[in-house]
Amino acid sequence: SSFVAPQSQSRIVDHIVNKDFGLNNASLILLFSSSRFTYNEAPYLHAVEKVLHNVGNLNFVGGVDSFYSTHSQIYVSRNRHLTYARVELKGDSNQQANDVARVLPLLNSPNINVKTGGSAAANYELTGYVQSDLSVAEKFSLPITAVLLIFIFGSVTAASLPLALGVYGIIGALFISRLVSLIMPMSVYVLDIVSLLGLGLGIDYSLFIVNRYREELKNNPDDEEMALCKTISTAGKTVIFSGLTVMIAVAGLIIFPINYIRSMGVGGAAAVLIAVIGSLLFLPSILAILGTKVDSLKVHSLIPKKYHIKKTREGMWAYTTKMVLKRPLVTIVLTLALLLLAGSPFLRINFASSNYSVLPVNSQARTVSATLKKDFTYISTSPIYVVIPEKQLRSDANLKAYISRLSSSPYVKSLNQYQQNKNYLLLVVTPKSSAMSRQSQALVSNIRKIKVDGIKGMVGGDAADMLDLMSLIEHYGIYAAILVVAAMLVLFYILLGSIVIPIKTIILTTLSLASAFGVLVWIFQQGNLDSLLGITRLDGIDASQLVIIFALAFGLSMDYATFLFSRIREHFSQHADMTKAIVWGVQRTGRIITSAAILLVVVIGSFAAGRVVSVKEVAIGLMVAVLTDVFIVRLLLVPASMKLLGKYNWWLPVPLERLYKKFKTTDE
Repeated sequence: SSFVAPQSQSRIVDHIVNKDFGLNNASLILLFSSSRFTYNEAPYLHAVEKVLHNVGNLNFVGGVDSFYSTHSQIYVSRNRHLTYARVELKGDSNQQANDVARVLPLLNSPNINVKTGGSAAANYELTGYVQSDLSVAEKFSLPITAVLLIFIFGSVTAASLPLALGVYGIIGALFISRLVSLIMPMSVYVLDIVSLLGLGLGIDYSLFIVNRYREELKNNPDDEEMALCKTISTAGKTVIFSGLTVMIAVAGLIIFPINYIRSMGVGGAAAVLIAVIGSLLFLPSILAILGTKVDSLKVHSLIPKKYHIKKTREGMWAYTTKMVLKRPLVTIVLTLALLLLAGSPFLRINFASSNYSVLPVNSQARTVSATLKKDFTYISTSPIYVVIPEKQLRSDANLKAYISRLSSSPYVKSLNQYQQNKNYLLLVVTPKSSAMSRQSQALVSNIRKIKVDGIKGMVGGDAADMLDLMSLIEHYGIYAAILVVAAMLVLFYILLGSIVIPIKTIILTTLSLASAFGVLVWIFQQGNLDSLLGITRLDGIDASQLVIIFALAFGLSMDYATFLFSRIREHFSQHADMTKAIVWGVQRTGRIITSAAILLVVVIGSFAAGRVVSVKEVAIGLMVAVLTDVFIVRLLLVPASMKLLGKYNWWLPVPLERLYKKFKTTDE
């Protein structure tokens, strides 16, 4: 699976349990059922044998195990009306998922019902759901985005440019991701991330550049070339820095040795790269051709001038900012209280890993998984597998002592000595709580510490998978965070000549992300809005999804911060008045940042309407993070904190100040 920690103890044990004992899911599970016949009656038996014979003869099938070949009761349900077969498919996970489509036509039978499960079937279904949801999302988001862009720009021509660049970004990023997939495996979820970022950032960057170009045209109506050059030297430069911040934040995911997370990093970085290239090459070329015609096909003429958005919105941003600057301390206290309240459910989070619950409730793979756990004796709802190498078993006495020590844990519900082969002894431990609970993960940790008379078992199962995944995320997350924070400090220092602003921005962004995570816990773990969103309550929040949300939201937050602070710095450098610089910067960017955020939320929201739960988690988390960042952090906390800090916003240690001045002089 692309969601688990490679080379971890849990992964090794799961492999042993799967290959040596047949308890874990094979790449494909065929679940047979009949309401009329039991598994050993002739019509049932003949129907199953025919299906298994046809499947077993396929050239991509490595082997088939069932009751009829092993005579093991693990394949028979308690009511004897269900049985299953484990089918090993050759090739990697992508090839196995593709081969499921070739198995399905062979499963029709008049006397039994056959459903498919296992990792290959889950990946096959997941690919179909993701592609279908992606198609629906694009059909939903593109028309709405087009209407909003026309409303924002007041011109069909100007509005078409961000949309064109967004589509360009999707195509380019998908092309790069396809090339990378020839070298390393890529998760199917890359399709969603690439489309989301490609379209969202393409629209964002072109929105800033087109808006700045129209602004410069007003200042240089007779010199289109000058207006374009000024646009690229200002907004274009900011897009480069913004793109670098987002790309570094997303590329930090590549550090994680987990295929799913690494794939998101590669696909996300590709989407940002294409968006920046398109903004600096493709878009300026179009603007050079259009010139003043960029405002052609106006629609504002149909609306009375007193209702024009530009006038009212710019006044609103300036007015709001001035109100904030009058009471900066009160603003900070109230907004921080709101963020902390929203984030409070995060304190009660249970971490989980992705499994069949990411699929819709009616999917076959999820149904098969639930049926196996419910109706078959040796498949627990949350098993912990303890594998003991045969060479450690020197006597019955040392094994009994080990089992006695293991059974004494208050978290153990039952313990069964399943079976032994020439290499291993397998113990199946059933915990008192679910695999994703803290108690079950503590039990795994305790079992791994037990060593009695030479016996020290290896532990696997869902709880162990979760524990190992969290350990890996924590370990590599530290390195990723250090890389991203260091890069942000350097980039903001080069762009703004400050280390105070990036430190403050990182702190505020982390607070807004905590509130987004709190909302995720409130919705998905605590079960609020489940009927509205079409989901079932989860045992916990997928830790991998939180990593993805953090990287994407952090990058987008830095993106908006770059545009706002660059305009504030621009005014402050000319007039040395902090209050006026803040008001001017928010006024100049407030409407455009808010418009960009709303457009991005429309794109993200279209993915939140999909059927795959993990995509919903990422989409809703990003929506909350973006809206919080734009309407609370950018509009309230940033101006208030800058007012309190005053000239110290631009503070630098003397050596860095000298270097920055030297850099600026050279740059100019």
